[in-house]
Amino acid sequence: MRAVVFSVGSTKHTIDLAEFEILDVASARQKAAAKMAWWGSVWGEAQAEVDRADAGYRAWYAGSQMATLKEDPKAAEWKVKAVIESSPQFLEFKRHIADMKEAAKKAETVYDSFKQLTFMLGKAESREAGERAALAEVSRVPTDEDPRVIAMKARAAAKKATIPSEGTSRD
Repeated sequence: MRAVVFSVGSTKHTIDLAEFEILDVASARQKAAAKMAWWGSVWGEAQAEVDRADAGYRAWYAGSQMATLKEDPKAAEWKVKAVIESSPQFLEFKRHIADMKEAAKKAETVYDSFKQLTFMLGKAESREAGERAALAEVSRVPTDEDPRVIAMKARAAAKKATIPSEGTSRD
């Protein structure tokens, strides 16, 4: 099995690449639409994780600024920034945010893949329906009740009525 695995928060998500295999267009389209909805929710969850991680980072950063300035109220801005960014928590926050962004991007990519697959399957399904209709039309044997046969007979009868018979004149 070829698969892509990634985590969003504490939840592990796996996408099996065999899910993109198409055996029957109609059922594949339904499955792809359902998968698109699922991965859209995973993408939303992942983006919410990014937002929460970023909010936590910003709150920690602001608190660290306040604590640093409390220790040295006259500290230059660059010194405050250097003290905060040299702490292990800073790197931990940044890595966590990067991991969450990567997970969100992966979920978005899978969502977009299913969205595109759904679109392409819709076109294929439409094309197949047109081909089936054309085949049915070509293979259909016309009967006397067929509106086209009736119209053709009416045109032939009207044409025959307007053609003069032999031996008669129009004068």
